[in-house]
Amino acid sequence: MKAVVLAGGYATRLWPITKHRPKMLLPIGETTVIDRIFGALEDDDRIEEVYVSTNERFAEEFEHHLAESDFEKPILSVEDTT
Repeated sequence: MKAVVLAGGYATRLWPITKHRPKMLLPIGETTVIDRIFGALEDDDRIEEVYVSTNERFAEEFEHHLAESDFEKPILSVEDTT
């Protein structure tokens, strides 16, 4: 099975906190919002791939975050919006 994580919004209602950082990368304790989701999906043996849909504006942040993480399933999909 495949999973899709929608992370392409701009979270304008949370500005200024999210003006230059995606909401999914906001910290929650020692982790981030998206890492909690990834953790649950990594632990689920039914899930083979996790597609992360984001926008061009925050694509670099997600690429860096995924490169630094130990998660194996996430695949970044970048929407053509800024």
